[in-house]
Amino acid sequence: MRCWQRRRGKLLKYIIGSEIDRIARFRNARALIAYAGLVPREKSSGGKIRMGKLRSEGNTFLRWAIIEACLGAILADKGLKAYYKEVKMRSNASNAKVACARKLLTAIYHVLKEQRPYFNFPDNRR
Repeated sequence: MRCWQRRRGKLLKYIIGSEIDRIARFRNARALIAYAGLVPREKSSGGKIRMGKLRSEGNTFLRWAIIEACLGAILADKGLKAYYKEVKMRSNASNAKVACARKLLTAIYHVLKEQRPYFNFPDNRR
């Protein structure tokens, strides 16, 4: 089982790297998140703002790969796991996965842009 997880991690790393290509294309992490299609639809009318499903536009391979990578990262990173549980309590498991995927993609953006190592998310539980 562990061997397959390592191979899956390497495969996802290559997919994410090839789909992002050059990080300089994105002016900030939000642009990368939008490119991956991890932003919800917005329906606004008058003073009401409603957030809907994920947008269908975006790079579907990157979206799939980052959500798959997020599942492994939740198991390995205590801070990300705490964030996942917090969002899952407020909403549901799918929304929590997408929220964690956004957070992970933001971290990937900063790691690639600033050429620095990845640090685990802080565990802010009280």
